[in-house]
Amino acid sequence: MSVAPTGFGHQFAASCLRDFQINFDGGDWGNNGPGVITRVAQTICGTKNITMMLQDRNRCHEFQVHDRNAFYAVPWTDWRHFFEPEFVEETLERTKDSYLIHVWNKHSHQHSIKVGSNTAYGKIAAQNCPRSYAAAGKFF
Repeated sequence: MSVAPTGFGHQFAASCLRDFQINFDGGDWGNNGPGVITRVAQTICGTKNITMMLQDRNRCHEFQVHDRNAFYAVPWTDWRHFFEPEFVEETLERTKDSYLIHVWNKHSHQHSIKVGSNTAYGKIAAQNCPRSYAAAGKFF
């Protein structure tokens, strides 16, 4: 989706900015990030029903809606699975079709990974960020 000065992308971005101004809540990070996109998408798609958004791709005009696994394949309650070797295969399988991987930094920010360890986080970093991973030293 382009955010050129004309067209749907620009309208979508403007709608997000308006929503952010109206609904900003400094005490709730989810309200100000994913909440903005969710509220604007619900307005554009004319429904709050995610199943309807996924089943009818034309419903949301030029905005493509993905299911939860595209971004949050591992729920926050399982954040440790990224860092524990016993969950490496399960976590890699859960995230294999994801567009991005959310490691729930609110919970994991103090968790460092030893470079070369058998963890999903380490394997994902080595594959997708090889220069940073290699330059990290002992811990990533």
